[in-house]
Amino acid sequence: MSRWRPIEIVFVLGALSACKSGENDIGEGLKNPDRHIRSRAVLALGDSKDHPGSVRALEAVLRQDPDRGVRIDATVALGQLGRSEEHTSELQSHH
Repeated sequence: MSRWRPIEIVFVLGALSACKSGENDIGEGLKNPDRHIRSRAVLALGDSKDHPGSVRALEAVLRQDPDRGVRIDATVALGQLGRSEEHTSELQSHH
């Protein structure tokens, strides 16, 4: 189990809040040179309500990000969007 230093936690929390506060902030997180911040931004896209915009951004990450771990997180986020979309469709079909 890895231990995080307090300063790392502060940066991660900052990245997460930035990613959820708006599209421009997520874009900045995706451009950050720190792969951990890019990963957090990518995973935040998996919870986004803007599915088409998130899919486009995640596809760009898959094509362009140099870090394998960030690209893997992008596939996880795409899966989250897909599950969310399926759940929404199921709820609408029951009403």
